[in-house]
Amino acid sequence: MKSVALSASLVFLSLSAHAYSIDFGSAGLPSACAAASSGVGDFTVCGAGIALNQAYGDVTDVVDVTYTDVNIPTRSLLWWDTNFNNLYGVAYSSGSDGDSWARIDLEPGSGPQVTLDSLRLGAYSNQTRATNVVIYAIGEPTPLYTYAGNVGNGSIDSTLFDLDLTSASGIRIEWSDSAANVGIDQIHFTVTPVPEPGAAALAAAAASALGALARRRSA
Repeated sequence: MKSVALSASLVFLSLSAHAYSIDFGSAGLPSACAAASSGVGDFTVCGAGIALNQAYGDVTDVVDVTYTDVNIPTRSLLWWDTNFNNLYGVAYSSGSDGDSWARIDLEPGSGPQVTLDSLRLGAYSNQTRATNVVIYAIGEPTPLYTYAGNVGNGSIDSTLFDLDLTSASGIRIEWSDSAANVGIDQIHFTVTPVPEPGAAALAAAAASALGALARRRSA
């Protein structure tokens, strides 16, 4: 029975989730940007209106993060420091309130699935602004989540989106009209390996055996 319990613990350990976050700065100027508007190239120090580096937030073999200004798809999103409510450091798109569209993709490596736990949106310049949020599983036409309404509350608070959305193909975050004066920060997500059939069966058998042992002891 001890060997079964050990097998179960190893399986559950191998399937454990790992939490990550993408934060665009907490003070000063982070080295999260790029000289090219595409965001490709070496990391550079950010400044207002500078393109985010396409490698920012990547975790090798775990998740690949991509930033896209959808109206100009060869461009990355841009970085700004303050005045998006209580956020410091945000990603936003070029354009205007009525003509702007931002996208961030979280694409897992081979095997894991991604769960988008939460994110925050803030409105410039310490305002309340309308935006449209749509979140997809990458490659799927039907949204996992939609929101059309206001975000931001003066200098007091940004708007928290508590989500818990999971996809094995990855998560696509889009916001538009406004994405120019609505910025994103504090993206929290979890990456969990997808169990292979053999591992899942072993975990189920081990759990059943542990349950039987617990019942025997209580008897």
